[in-house]
Amino acid sequence: MSVQITWYGQATTTIVSQGKVLLIDPWFSGNPVCPVKHKELKHVDIVAVTHGHFDHFGDVLEVCRRFKAKLISTPEIAWYADGKGIPRGTQALPLGYGGKLKVEGFTISMCPALHPSALFGDEWATQKQFIPDGGPASYVVTTPEGKVVYHAGDTALFSDMKIIGDRFHPELGLLPICGRFNMDTTDASVAAEWLRLKFIIPIHYNTNPDLAADPKELVDLLRSKEIAPEVVILNPGDSYVLE
Repeated sequence: MSVQITWYGQATTTIVSQGKVLLIDPWFSGNPVCPVKHKELKHVDIVAVTHGHFDHFGDVLEVCRRFKAKLISTPEIAWYADGKGIPRGTQALPLGYGGKLKVEGFTISMCPALHPSALFGDEWATQKQFIPDGGPASYVVTTPEGKVVYHAGDTALFSDMKIIGDRFHPELGLLPICGRFNMDTTDASVAAEWLRLKFIIPIHYNTNPDLAADPKELVDLLRSKEIAPEVVILNPGDSYVLE
């Protein structure tokens, strides 16, 4: 059985397995590189959000309402969603670092990330008020057929990636590379070593001039280290099939 991973720009990603759709960090509205709108999505079973910045939280509530999708998030974001009509406990399912849930056949484990963080919800748009979001997360996703995917969200390089590699043995990692608000290609190459990845999909780059990066630099760095991960460079909207 295969798993299809589609990257829509920034950190927005779907992982599709056995007909079930997990959507991570949905930011379609206002995303200048995303080729589709969230209204064009046909089905979503689960939404996982790494943190509350607008380019990760953007369309979370709309997608959850439309599809009645389960929401995986920190407790703080789950309570916020509860106040917006997505009931905590039945639809909004909170996690903490080290916790995991099995939903629609996916086992979703919440891991730390290293990044500034706050929730930019409706209150930001109307009052320029942001809300604590519980801190940034990353996710290890084990699909129904046993494939293990690590979505780093927004993060700097941090040594616990070694623990994530030892504990979960992820096969594929989605790693940010922009180098201004998270890892650059050099740090992403170190993360690939620590996580012992076989495949890497670079994310969170070239959305705007502040996030300019060349993923081919990551390819060259890994070759210079003589380590083997395959770097899968996708255009927004493209998919990769993990066999």
